[in-house]
Amino acid sequence: MSGQYLVHEYEFELPIGYIDDEGRAHRRGVMRLAKVGDETSAREQTKESGDPELFHLAKLARVIIKLDGLDRINAEILKNLILFDYVFLKNFYEQINSKPKYSTLGA
Repeated sequence: MSGQYLVHEYEFELPIGYIDDEGRAHRRGVMRLAKVGDETSAREQTKESGDPELFHLAKLARVIIKLDGLDRINAEILKNLILFDYVFLKNFYEQINSKPKYSTLGA
C-alpha cells in the first residue's frame, strides 16, 4: 500500500438536517472513523439507562466532528433530528467503518 493513506474523515449531507431553535437547517457535516474508545465510552455512558438508542446517540456524537457551523455535537442535538436523518447517520457510520477507504497521495 505504498503511496496510500487511510481516509479518516468523510463528508456527509443530511437529507433534512438538524433544525436549530432559530429554524435554520444544519445539513453538511463530517464524520470521522470510529475508534475503540468511542464504542467503550458510549457503552459506559449508557450502561445505566439500558436504552440501546442512547448508545447509538452517544457513539454518533463522538464521531461527528462538524455539522454546519455548530460548535459542538452531542446526544441532545442528535435526539432532535428527524428520524430519517438519524437512520441516515447510523447507516453512514456503518458504511464508513465497515470498509474504510484508502487514497493515493497527491490525489
